[in-house]
Amino acid sequence: MRMRYDSQKVHDWVQELYQAYGFEAQDAQAVAKMITYTDLHGIASHGIQRLSMYDRFIQAGKIDLHAQPEIVFETHVSAVVDLACQLSKPRNSFLGRISV
Repeated sequence: MRMRYDSQKVHDWVQELYQAYGFEAQDAQAVAKMITYTDLHGIASHGIQRLSMYDRFIQAGKIDLHAQPEIVFETHVSAVVDLACQLSKPRNSFLGRISV
């Protein structure tokens, strides 16, 4: 049986969930946006189904909620960025800025 959910409600729920974990509001918003976006665009492998995996990683301390990215090495055309055990979703805007 196929079920449909209101994407805004799912987005809001995911955002509330990540804020409850302790993510900053802006980071929780970024995670919620990317997770719902990927599901809405048919990329289920990076959508809601990832929540249980992320939960296990957070509970085990494998994801640092407050880590900040660091540029380890940079050239004119590339950069190596250490996300320091942080989810990449909240850091996509940072990664986008350094790539331009």
